[in-house]
Amino acid sequence: MNRVILFAIFSVYLSLSGACSKDNIAVDSSKLQQPTIEPAKKPTEKEIQSALDWLSRHQEKDGHWSAGSFQMQCVDSICSGEGPLEFDAAVSGLALLAFLGAGYTSTDEPIKKAVEWLISQQGIDGCIGRVGGKYIYNHAIATFALAEAYKKAKDVRCEKPLGKAIKYLIDAQNNNMAWRYSYRPGDNDTSVTGWCTLALKSGELAGVKVPPKCYGGALSWIKMVTDENNNYRVGYTAKGTGKVAVRGVNDSWADHDALTAIGMVVRMLIERKKDAKALKGGAERLTGSYTTNILTGSYTKNIPKWYNDDPNGKQIDYYNWFWGTLALYRYDGSSGEYWQKWSIALKDALAPHQEKEGCLAGSWSPEVDRWGFEGGRVYATAINTLTLEIYYGHNLLSGEVVTAGEYLADYDKVIQLNPNDVEAYCNRAIARYEFGDYAGALVDFSKAIQLNPNYAEAYCKRGNANRELGRYKDAITDYSKAIQLKPDYADAYYERGAAKEGGLDYEGAIDDLEKAIELNSPYEDELQLKIDKLREQVK
Repeated sequence: MNRVILFAIFSVYLSLSGACSKDNIAVDSSKLQQPTIEPAKKPTEKEIQSALDWLSRHQEKDGHWSAGSFQMQCVDSICSGEGPLEFDAAVSGLALLAFLGAGYTSTDEPIKKAVEWLISQQGIDGCIGRVGGKYIYNHAIATFALAEAYKKAKDVRCEKPLGKAIKYLIDAQNNNMAWRYSYRPGDNDTSVTGWCTLALKSGELAGVKVPPKCYGGALSWIKMVTDENNNYRVGYTAKGTGKVAVRGVNDSWADHDALTAIGMVVRMLIERKKDAKALKGGAERLTGSYTTNILTGSYTKNIPKWYNDDPNGKQIDYYNWFWGTLALYRYDGSSGEYWQKWSIALKDALAPHQEKEGCLAGSWSPEVDRWGFEGGRVYATAINTLTLEIYYGHNLLSGEVVTAGEYLADYDKVIQLNPNDVEAYCNRAIARYEFGDYAGALVDFSKAIQLNPNYAEAYCKRGNANRELGRYKDAITDYSKAIQLKPDYADAYYERGAAKEGGLDYEGAIDDLEKAIELNSPYEDELQLKIDKLREQVK
């Protein structure tokens, strides 16, 4: 099956009409593609149209939107809600995505000018918006927007800048893991990783090659910070991370599960299957449909609610609503039980509270929002517009959920053309492993090793397949060979320790896990917890 088809993105299905101008923003229905899945609901024109009108009126002459100085575009009265200037590239990317979601093309003025500005902000290294200490947010969102503009708006100006931007994003990834605020900082976080994954997937759909290891690192991170014992809650910078807040600024808000939603989206984009327990657990968390132990966890009210007087914390959280909407619509479709609970509450929360009067009309207030201080009114309006577009059927980066056979067909073709392609066997083995076909993965990893007997990573991954099949001795043999080939291979020590634990060799497991820590494994905190528990077993 063609890879583009497998990863196809569904377009927004809005039935808006009218002329495209700064004074009367509306969408020409002739620009809209036919849906390949049913839209969630028939759209209500005024919400999207009014939001795009506000964004159009506050776009700078050079094409960007400014989080901090958008008020210079106000007429008659000044809109409140400025944010920091360092995120201008990010909020410009979000605003551009909102117009693209409504069917605009490269000939339409808002998109034409916005694309020009984003390209002008790219450095010679490919980074877009290197401002402040959290510039990967700027770069990832801007890259995502350029990729969508290239695909949806057929904007050829984006081709070369997009290639450079994707390359920078690949290079900025921490070794075998995920992303954080800057270039290879060593630590990772789930929020930034979510945007980076969206950008890479969109870039891949636009024709830019993305190495499988980039997705492997992102998926490994999400799995590492997912707490299976707490209804698959996803952490921020580690498993079990508490509430994320800026002290004295937004710590009065409730702790929502935007990160769990991001984890769901990353899993679905990379694994493209719905049967993972983590997805169902995440859907239950987001809709409140789960039982929590009062001694070990806390109930989180994630369902959208325009209410900031809750004794458990303020509830208005646009970021949570965006990622939750994206995750649940992709997971559940327009008729699923989780989506129904979420979508009704979402519409009731957002639609009535869109500004109706004066220069503010069409926007949403950032002052009442958990993260509004970071991006201001432009951020609030752009991200809520995107959320409503998903609600109406535009599921960002939503491709088919494919069967294992369909997914593996691509690798089958590569191997048929080149039976000695080591990477193709290894990648097909990884795919089989992710779909739970451990025996099939074992066969492909073995073939890769036959073709390249010095492939340490293939030995390590074959060890994982053996371990899943309960073959602990074979797994230990594979990990040991990987270590022989690559003595500083922290992951192999980590996995061999897990295999020894499975074989009840607790002291041997402790030795290997300690060695992994010594070799600077990124899982140090988790490994230390395992070591402590194993020592209890030894006693």
